[in-house]
Amino acid sequence: MVEYEKTRDNKTLWNLQEDSKKERVTVHCYESPRGKNTFKASGVVDFPASVCFQVMSAAAWRTKYDINIAESRMIQPLATNTYAIYQKSKEMGIWPAKIESRDFVMCNHVEKRPDGTIVMLVYTDDAY
Repeated sequence: MVEYEKTRDNKTLWNLQEDSKKERVTVHCYESPRGKNTFKASGVVDFPASVCFQVMSAAAWRTKYDINIAESRMIQPLATNTYAIYQKSKEMGIWPAKIESRDFVMCNHVEKRPDGTIVMLVYTDDAY
C-alpha cells in the first residue's frame, strides 16, 4: 500500500496500456522497485460506490465478473479490509499458446477513500 501511495500520482512512472473511450476505462502499468508489474485501472462505473466496494472486496463475486476465474474464496482475514484469497484460473487459449489452469494465493486489500474512490490492491507475498 505504501509503495502504491508513493507512485499513484506520478505520471512519469505509469505507462498507458489501454484507453477505451467506449468503456470509459484506462489501464496503466509500471514496474515496481520489487520488479513486479503493477497495474492501475481507472474509470467511471454506473453503480453506487457502496455496491462496487462490496463486489470488489468479496472473493466469491470474482467468478461472476471475471470469466477467466474458476474459483475464488477468502482463506482468512488478515487485517481490516485485508484478506488472504485463494484463486484458481481456468485453462485459457488454444494450442500452441495454451495456458493451463493455475492456483494463486494473494493478499487483497480494499479501501474506500473519503472522495468515493475505491482502491483495490492485490499482490502476492512470498510468505504465502
